[in-house]
Amino acid sequence: MKDQIFGEMTFSMGWRKTESLVLFSKVQEVAVVVSAYENETPNDAQKHAYTEFKEHMDVISEKAAKKIEEYMRKISEDICLNTGRNALPEDVFELLRLKNIMFFESGHYAFIFEAAWDDHGLAALVTPDSITVGPEDILVYEE
Repeated sequence: MKDQIFGEMTFSMGWRKTESLVLFSKVQEVAVVVSAYENETPNDAQKHAYTEFKEHMDVISEKAAKKIEEYMRKISEDICLNTGRNALPEDVFELLRLKNIMFFESGHYAFIFEAAWDDHGLAALVTPDSITVGPEDILVYEE
């Protein structure tokens, strides 16, 4: 499927493509995923969210990074216990791998990470008013 905003995408549990983006202070190959069924195309809210994300990626990435670091410092005891570390690394992103950016039908989107300490991963949900960070389970009501 070729969308005029998202470009060329293939269907696999949502419409997806891989993009090279500068996020969290480094260039990353990341899957951009649109939550939709195969017979659906991205809706206007998803297109708007993607456009806003692309236009303000550096600011959004910086704000999300601060929230992620705050969250990880708050649960640092659990992280250290489950990774065998004495302390969090200075760059907490050493313990994360960005899997994808999911654009939901609501127009919200999330950075979804694999986390070294938790099989459930970590997510940063971006809405127009806030960024919420927690286990990937926080996204259950978005889908």
